[in-house]
Amino acid sequence: MVLDDDGTPRPGEVQVVLLSFCPPSNDQVTELRDAAGRGMSADVETLLQKPQDPDLGDPAPLFEASMHGQTEVARLLLEANADKDNATPDGATPLFIAAQEGQLEVARLLLEANADTDKAMQDGATPLYVAAAHGQPEVARLLLEANADMDKAAQNGSTPLCIAAQRGHVEVARLLQESSTDKNKSLVQNIDSASDNTKRSLLDTVNTSSAVMLQKLDTTQQDLLKQTHESHAVLQGVAQSQSFGLQVLSVEPSV
Repeated sequence: MVLDDDGTPRPGEVQVVLLSFCPPSNDQVTELRDAAGRGMSADVETLLQKPQDPDLGDPAPLFEASMHGQTEVARLLLEANADKDNATPDGATPLFIAAQEGQLEVARLLLEANADTDKAMQDGATPLYVAAAHGQPEVARLLLEANADMDKAAQNGSTPLCIAAQRGHVEVARLLQESSTDKNKSLVQNIDSASDNTKRSLLDTVNTSSAVMLQKLDTTQQDLLKQTHESHAVLQGVAQSQSFGLQVLSVEPSV
């Protein structure tokens, strides 16, 4: 509907014009990235309305906004169709850097936009892994609620629970341990409720998978697995002790 001069509504047509991105200069690319990192929403919006490609730059504007916890800017960039999983050359995504820096609200926004919870860096570290490595319990909890894979290991075999235990992040380690317990309890309940034939099939699958996994582990990974089991035992005493230490491995992802 459109209005006549006297305010009377009448049928009308609206033409939508789709504009292609304006080729920006290097200075404009830098300007958008810097404005995103500093939380300058008005400047970001002005640049996006040119329109300017929100994914240009290394790192991209959304990565900068995520690193510095600029939730409103991140929202503007996502509305402008910024790639939520756009990674740096080493594989770090906006969700990864938000997890590392403990930027809870930005992480929540990215997850609402269906960011990949398990997209890993070149060394295999995932957002949950880096949250565990840097002692970010709230972000770790958020990622677990979004069904992030808590058993996905880095290339050296270290899991989120293992790295949290090694670095003494008690709260994150406890959270991961509780999630692991709940996961195992659910599996047991599913097996208990199954028919005899299904039980045998499920148990055979679990046993076969475990055997295959162990066969693939090299010596370093077997040591890591041993330390992970040891950390489980240590974590049971966390309620009585506020800190604990484990031998730090000589090789771990650079997070």
